[in-house]
Amino acid sequence: MLVSGYEAGMLSEPPAILVNPHPDSLMNHCMTIHPTLWDDLRHRRDLTEKS
Repeated sequence: MLVSGYEAGMLSEPPAILVNPHPDSLMNHCMTIHPTLWDDLRHRRDLTEKS
């Protein structure tokens, strides 16, 4: 979402979360700002992991 806005020229600078993000910061961003997408990715991973 942020990348497409930046690439489309709607943002003059790349979003700070995308510039050398710490994995914990990126995960926290995804969990709070994009919870539906985060849940979809998390559940998809659960389906592909073997017990």
